Amino acid sequence: MEKRKVNIDNLKGVLIFLVVLGHTLYSYIYVNNVTNLKIVNFIYIFHMPLFMMISGYLTSKNVTKDKIIKLLLLFLFMNFSFTIYDYIYNNEFNFFLINYSSWYVLLIAIYRLLFTNRIKRIVENHIILSIVITFLFAIIIGFIDTEITILRLFEYLFFYLIGYILRIKNIKVSKHISIILMFTILIMYFVISNIGLSLNFYMGYSYNNMFEIFIRILTYLLNVILFVLLLNIVTNKKVPLITKFGKNSLYIYVFHRIPTLLFDYYMDKNLLFVLLFSLVICLILSFDFICSFIDKIFKNITSFTIKFYKTTIVLFICLILVSLNIYFCIGSEKVNSALEQEKIDNSISIGFVGDLILLEDQVDDSYDGRNYDFSYMFKYMKKYFDETDYTIGVFEGPSNDNKKYSFGNYDDNKELLLNYPSSFIKSVKESGIDLVTCSNNHILDSDIESVSETINNLDKYNLEHVGIYNDKKEYKIINVKGLKIGVLSYTYGINYHSNYEYKNITNYLADPNDKVFSIVKKNVEKDFKYMKNKNVDLIMVLPHYGTEFNYDFDSYQNTWNKIFLDNGADIIFGDHSHVIGKVKQENDKYVLSSPGNYVNSYIGHKSDLSMYVKVYIDKKTKKVISSSYIPMLAVKKDKGYYPVPLYKLKEEKVNSKKIKDRLELFGKTLFNNKNIKLHDEYYYDNKNYKIKNKFSLKKKIEDTESLVYEQIENSSKVCFIGDSITDGAFNGNKPWYVELMKNFNNKEVVNISHHSYTTFDVIEKLSIKIKNSGCNLFIINIGTNDIRYNELNEKKYLENMIKIMNDMDNNEIILLSPWRTYSKDEKMSYNRKNKEKLYDKYDKVLEEYSKKYQNIIFINTNKYINSAIKYNGEDTYILDGVHPNGDIGVRLYSFSVLR
Repeated sequence: MEKRKVNIDNLKGVLIFLVVLGHTLYSYIYVNNVTNLKIVNFIYIFHMPLFMMISGYLTSKNVTKDKIIKLLLLFLFMNFSFTIYDYIYNNEFNFFLINYSSWYVLLIAIYRLLFTNRIKRIVENHIILSIVITFLFAIIIGFIDTEITILRLFEYLFFYLIGYILRIKNIKVSKHISIILMFTILIMYFVISNIGLSLNFYMGYSYNNMFEIFIRILTYLLNVILFVLLLNIVTNKKVPLITKFGKNSLYIYVFHRIPTLLFDYYMDKNLLFVLLFSLVICLILSFDFICSFIDKIFKNITSFTIKFYKTTIVLFICLILVSLNIYFCIGSEKVNSALEQEKIDNSISIGFVGDLILLEDQVDDSYDGRNYDFSYMFKYMKKYFDETDYTIGVFEGPSNDNKKYSFGNYDDNKELLLNYPSSFIKSVKESGIDLVTCSNNHILDSDIESVSETINNLDKYNLEHVGIYNDKKEYKIINVKGLKIGVLSYTYGINYHSNYEYKNITNYLADPNDKVFSIVKKNVEKDFKYMKNKNVDLIMVLPHYGTEFNYDFDSYQNTWNKIFLDNGADIIFGDHSHVIGKVKQENDKYVLSSPGNYVNSYIGHKSDLSMYVKVYIDKKTKKVISSSYIPMLAVKKDKGYYPVPLYKLKEEKVNSKKIKDRLELFGKTLFNNKNIKLHDEYYYDNKNYKIKNKFSLKKKIEDTESLVYEQIENSSKVCFIGDSITDGAFNGNKPWYVELMKNFNNKEVVNISHHSYTTFDVIEKLSIKIKNSGCNLFIINIGTNDIRYNELNEKKYLENMIKIMNDMDNNEIILLSPWRTYSKDEKMSYNRKNKEKLYDKYDKVLEEYSKKYQNIIFINTNKYINSAIKYNGEDTYILDGVHPNGDIGVRLYSFSVLR
């Protein structure tokens, strides 16, 4: 047995303490939002690369199978313990992901496989070439935004091989020179840790620019030099605690992470406690009797694994099956049913974004030398505003071009005074925002004359507004697609002024403990009474209230929300906290604490996260039926900050770790669930989230770009030819195309169809109608009954289709794959398998024939329809196994032609 190297144990002892300290500090930073604790960056620069070089250095010439199996078992134990932790605390089950710090043990096992049998000889014979290749590959793969463990697989192989070669080729440097160089490198690390790069960079994530590439290469080389120096510096004498930590570093590493994770939840957090906590963890896990006991357990399991490998395989398969069962039970997402989605798609949508604030830097960043241009702020979100029936924003501050623009950036010790160029109003209007509420605490930041100027600028750009007045209170009633909505706007106060004094400029909400509270409450009740007398369909309240950087409702909000609801409010869109807030949605009432800032340059307290909120109102009942959320992150590129939907952030090359962190915050705040997957939009359902049904039958921009859409748009008269599905005979007289043609105003349509017709019937009975139709576009779907009744072969079917098309005088023709029928179709019960094969043959001959002619297009619509039916159930769309129902079924058939 090889004798232990005390100097290596001492070095491992220091490093394992830094590992534990680094993980505990990471928890401290995450919980306390400490952005300037550079010691974490400092530790992460070198502690794991050095550990990996030590692992390579300690790799013996003969790596035995039992050592590798033991490492794999330790990895499984770690990963499973992290899975249980996530299941308990985060409601997620990720057994099939490499979680937290288990990656290190797995990589060591993989690397040691390189030093068994033939592979070992190849590596040893080409060790320098192997190091160069892994170094280059590690640099190259850093360009790819990939999983961190995959990146580390190649990155740390370089360090492992360096450690291995240094065992063979020992480099001697004098202790005096080594100490000087070591401190030089540590000073360089201190400088690097303070240059403003994200912690993700120091943890080894993909880099974002050339500067980060340079720093990464530099730290690689410095770590190698540092390791050589430490081999010449570290003493060979035992050091109290440190040597013991190093001797038992493997088990400290395996077992320390859960306690540091629990540190988030249960420990009071200050830096001294962090240090003591890390020391105690290392001390407890380094006791020899504990490590001997653990070692004995894992040796026995390893021996069992080697001796009874078949039994082990069976047990492992059982574990996988149990894990899969748990994974699919708690990891599956709720999806809006097709009917729910249909109801949402056919409702009236009201959108809401948070504070449109321009701090001093934002105004400066938007000046191009001649004009102030803020259009970049709406780069991503204009599309969503346009798709919503009506969008509301919070215009937080005055707009007066005759006064000094915004002064201060919130955290710069200046007295914050807001004022915006009028061109900002122009950009807001052009973005698709329809109305802004101006009742907020910054409305008098410039002066009282600026209120009138703000109103004039809003009117100048035709941006509807509510919440500020010229000495006379006004009421706002909006009309959205026939829905009459009364809008009331309030603020908790006005900065630097007595609040109630300016009640004729804006609407004030008093604190429940304020002596004027009862008077203010009566005024609010009068507002609601006014709206009810105007017979509005809904009352919407836009209160500017709440505690800054608070994610939940506070007592002030709860008091006023109850007053609003008791007096008839249907929708309450709150704002002011500058972070996203909770939602309450029940009994057709909707209350939002805050959507966060739409965007501003202050991004502390994770206020860079916001959301676009949409509430859906049923056209018939005029009640709130659902709500949805698009989470956004404020990013800064060429100009100032602008919001980007989280699922679009990779286009902006935002670090995936940051995306994950903000997604978890969004899920935890809105749905009490950190375990949400990245989607474009989320729907609220009793504190759970749902995602959009992928067969949403609402027109998309892509639909208007389809070839069929273009053909219909360019035609003067469209003729539909078919059987009962085109005729609409069995579903309340709704032909399949009626929803399709709603997209084309005043387009003349001719329906030449009859229920139960085959191609023979069309030729015999409808030929004259086709010739005389005067159409220049024919859309044909016929053939289903040829299969159901006659089992007509594909050759004869094509002959009949050619005869039908001969009556169309070389006009444009769209051939649709004959409609499939489903399980309840009695005509398919006999010889179903052969009939279904005929469908495929019909499709094939139509497709081949269409390729010969420029004026003929073939479209297989059934692929889309079959997927929707499989996803949402046959009964959702089909009446009798044959005909689409007169509502969502017809919509499905219409959209299938476009998609």
